[in-house]
Amino acid sequence: MTLVDAMKLPSPDQVPAAWEFYLCRLDGEPASIAFDDWYQNVVDEDDLPEFLSWVDVKMHEPGPHGMGTERERTRFESIQLRIEEIAIDAGLYPVGRVRSGGIWQLSFYGHEDDLAAFAAAIGSSGVTGSRPDPTWAWYRELLVPDPERRQWIADRRAVGDLVHRGDEPGKPRRVGHWIYFPTERTRDAFVERMTGTGFAVTPTPGDGNVFQYGLRLERNEPVELEHIHQVVMDLTKAAGGAGGRHAGWDAPLTR
Repeated sequence: MTLVDAMKLPSPDQVPAAWEFYLCRLDGEPASIAFDDWYQNVVDEDDLPEFLSWVDVKMHEPGPHGMGTERERTRFESIQLRIEEIAIDAGLYPVGRVRSGGIWQLSFYGHEDDLAAFAAAIGSSGVTGSRPDPTWAWYRELLVPDPERRQWIADRRAVGDLVHRGDEPGKPRRVGHWIYFPTERTRDAFVERMTGTGFAVTPTPGDGNVFQYGLRLERNEPVELEHIHQVVMDLTKAAGGAGGRHAGWDAPLTR
């Protein structure tokens, strides 16, 4: 158990926020979800407030995808900050923000005694609601991304770091992937699967733990986000089918 796991849940204003976002679809509509990843560290459900509360704010300019125009996003920033400040003052924990279908939805967790004061303080700023959610199902099952979207976040970070350093992601370059396997047999089976894919395959040491046999795969290609993410997911699937795991990718900077 880590120190964070063992510690008492701090007050809302003391939570070390770790917000992430990803794109997805909700009820068939395009959506953008932001969530505070810090709460993944809290494993003792007895320490969590048991009520989910939310505020829905209708967009003035939903745009073609229902997630808001740039002007709408700028307008909403001050509204979001004010609502979250009210929530924190009332003892509620901001955990998520969803943009979809022309609605901004902010979600919070708190104790039942704090909900009425929060709703009253919000007033006409938005439509509020609440319900019991002692296991934090809303946070864990809707806000927290699945493994594919979690990988998308990691790939977005990696591409963003390259762009920040002056990279042009559309330029092809030698991109490398690290893949590890528990046995030589599973590694060799994966090498056969890679025939005809254009990857140069080089055996490497594994991770020194369960996956003791490794490969480095290299191929010339761009690192635009949706392209490299699809490559990673294809390799992840292929590696998993052979008993291995994709352990990351790297690429040289191009200008």
